[in-house]
Order: sequence, then structure tokens, then C-alpha cells
Amino acid sequence: MAQTLFDKYGGVPVVTRIVRDFYKRVMRRPNLRRYFELVPLERLIHHQIRFVSMAMGKPPLNYSDAGLHAAHAARGITDASFELMIALFTDALHAEEIEPDDITQIVAVLRARKPVVVSR
Repeated sequence: MAQTLFDKYGGVPVVTRIVRDFYKRVMRRPNLRRYFELVPLERLIHHQIRFVSMAMGKPPLNYSDAGLHAAHAARGITDASFELMIALFTDALHAEEIEPDDITQIVAVLRARKPVVVSR
């Protein structure tokens, strides 16, 4: 069985650092922070840790597009905001010294969800 990126980089502790770093970067941006008003950030961080773990190959690999769309539809996320969030997430991956080819693979999983996240 091939090693997943999740296992290669150390599992939950590393993913947790990536996600926490990502949200620190996001919350410094007023144009992104607005999407998280009234959202319990710790709950969101724990959810995102599970999602990023999945994006790095940890089972279960099933986040439904319908569920992701329902969670994001009312937020009115723009294409520009999505792209900025991808850039900030990529920066968080670089900060954790994830290899470039692995970053490309992880970001591809996130980009594949763009049509169900972006609504404007």
C-alpha cells in the first residue's frame, strides 16, 4: 500500500499546524475574515483539519459536493476570494516545508471543489 501524504508528513499534528497557520493568515485579511463572522472558529478549524487530512489521502475520502455547496452557498464566496484563500493555504503548506509536488497534489484536491464553493 502506498504511503499517503497525510502519513508522509506526520498526520494530524502537521495538518493541525497547517490549518491553524492558514486561518491566522485568513483572519488578517478583512476581505476574507468577513466570511467567518458568527462562525465558531475552533469548530471550523477542527472540520478543516478533517478536510485537509482527506485532501492529503487520509480515509475517508468522501466529502460530498452537495454538502460542501450547502456549507458555502450562503457565504457568497467570490472567485477572487477563493483564489486568495488557495494562495494563503499554499503559503501555509510551504511554511510547513511540504514538497512542491505534494503541494500541487493537495491544492488540486481543493481546486476541484471550487465550482461548489464559489457562488459569485
